[in-house]
Amino acid sequence: PYTPLSSPVVSRSESFDIDVTVGGEAVPWESAILRLKWVSYYQLPSERTDAVADTLDLIPLIYKQCLARHRRSRQALAAYAQEPSGMDAAGAATPPHCNSTPATAQGDDAHELAFAADRLFPIFLYIVVHARIPDLLVIRHEMQLSSHSGRADYAVATLDAAVQAILGM
Repeated sequence: PYTPLSSPVVSRSESFDIDVTVGGEAVPWESAILRLKWVSYYQLPSERTDAVADTLDLIPLIYKQCLARHRRSRQALAAYAQEPSGMDAAGAATPPHCNSTPATAQGDDAHELAFAADRLFPIFLYIVVHARIPDLLVIRHEMQLSSHSGRADYAVATLDAAVQAILGM
């Protein structure tokens, strides 16, 4: 039996040196992990390839959603810090406004808007490990044997690279 994929998976991503956080906060990758788990329930290689491709499509969406949430939190804290009393000049309570962000806060995360393969692959590797797909090697082999184009080729190649990386650990 294949030991690395069937052995208990560590719960902390730091052991793989993979940063799956946004601003130090955990990102909920569960929906991507669950989507990838569907690979084992499908029978046709094309359906399995679609599940892998869907997972790859989810990763940037989940990441950017968490990045936006992190920015809103930072903006709210910055706005609150500008009004330490939480009161306006008339003495009425004021909520933190997202539009009152200091100019430097927007520039700090500008590099995080781009989502390239160097960010996607480690997160996908994390998702593959945590999905604990039984018979992943057989499924991958079946997917490689069927003909693909475009999105499906990318999904198969990325899954293959992830499996090879796991085997090399």
